[in-house]
Amino acid sequence: VIDLLTGAQVWRWDYGRDPNMKYSIPSDISCVDTNGDGYIDRLYVGDTGGRLWRFNLIESDPKAWSGSTLFNSNAGIMGSRRKIFSRPDVTLEKDYEMVFFGTGDREHPDETKVANQIFAIKDKGLNSTLSERDLENVDGINNLCKCIEGKEGWFISLENKGEKALAPPVVMFGVAYFTTFTPSKEGGTEGIARIYALNYKNGCPILDLNPENNTEGIKIDLSDRSKVIGTGIPSGVVISAINGKLIAYTGFQGGVYNTPLRKNSTIIPIW
Repeated sequence: VIDLLTGAQVWRWDYGRDPNMKYSIPSDISCVDTNGDGYIDRLYVGDTGGRLWRFNLIESDPKAWSGSTLFNSNAGIMGSRRKIFSRPDVTLEKDYEMVFFGTGDREHPDETKVANQIFAIKDKGLNSTLSERDLENVDGINNLCKCIEGKEGWFISLENKGEKALAPPVVMFGVAYFTTFTPSKEGGTEGIARIYALNYKNGCPILDLNPENNTEGIKIDLSDRSKVIGTGIPSGVVISAINGKLIAYTGFQGGVYNTPLRKNSTIIPIW
């Protein structure tokens, strides 16, 4: 943490203070005001060791600031390990913060050995490091009312060989958007660009992404968790407002996908 005006170091957290900090951090950092006082008091970021870090800056004295690993996506894994290259997104819930991120090696987009996943982690301020066993596995779950209150979050395993999340997620109107890239079988970076739109609370499908698949009057089913939008490595979902109306776009090789948004939600400005 650097003083903006003088360039002086205010605080640091490194291997000398925490031996667990031994992997590089290539992504941007999520900066959060958890108590609404207008000051950043929490940081979240992932590293190339597949760990999600939490830094508490709530005290006025930087000497009291601290860091710890909130989640380890590689706990118990031998061999090829997951990496985090993109900034997580965060929502402020009543009793905890919820952190969303995906794994994928941006440096090697064509690798196919790692089984990547997308995660939603509840940060309840515990001192222990969470792992996959603390989360609800919602692979194949199509129950829109699925409750995961007894778990510390949820995860989905990316189904396609080599599929990986290479852009930051974003949560809007209760929908968690992730984009992924799946390398082609022949190699090269053309591959498949895909978008996921998930109920942020439980990872279930929430939008009718594939209306052409609707059968027997069912509008939303498991197939609507994701949609192929083109080729190449996609961007994250970019959301903006034009003339008071929200719009969302996702870039892919040679084009832009008009990303659907939920219509029945309200934006509440906060100053």
